Amino acid sequence: MPPPAPGLSEPTASLLSTLERHIERELGPLREGVEPALAELRECLGALYPAAGGRHPPPAQQEEYRARVAGLLDFLEDNLEALQRAARARRLPDASGRGV
Repeated sequence: MPPPAPGLSEPTASLLSTLERHIERELGPLREGVEPALAELRECLGALYPAAGGRHPPPAQQEEYRARVAGLLDFLEDNLEALQRAARARRLPDASGRGV
């Protein structure tokens, strides 16, 4: 799991860390399938919710970041559901007693 995102406000960093722990626990190595989207999400959230003393982008750029976050969350929702099914299928033996 990547280190906490630098420059994020504490509440945002904590929420993102919780999300990443859940993804790691549920998906294991399949997490790699969503890592690029998580990295982009960290970047966008860092711009929108900077740590104390950080600077917010101009309003127009904030809207762009918000649109990217919404798109990333939609992407992650769809892909995490599919990867979760795949991860669970790997853990469940098929009817013959062999793993899938």
